[in-house]
Amino acid sequence: MIQTHKCCLVTTVNQFFSVKWGTSLSSLIFRPQVCGWLKDKFGVSWQIVPSNLTEMLCNPDPERAERVMKALLETKAKINMRSLKQAFEG
Repeated sequence: MIQTHKCCLVTTVNQFFSVKWGTSLSSLIFRPQVCGWLKDKFGVSWQIVPSNLTEMLCNPDPERAERVMKALLETKAKINMRSLKQAFEG
């Protein structure tokens, strides 16, 4: 059996807008999940992230990117950019 995952990544300019969008969507038809993910009534997963998170995860220094990913995976609900930036800086 082939399993497919439906997801959508929405990038915002900063954490303020990520929190604003995430809060607005979760109060409508979305169920909050871990690591800032939301799931809609159709089973599609959404993640609202600031653009600098993508930049940190795609950094050419693999140690920095790995520290950010580890910190992100420890996130229970909303993404905390302050802790991710600290992980990025080492």
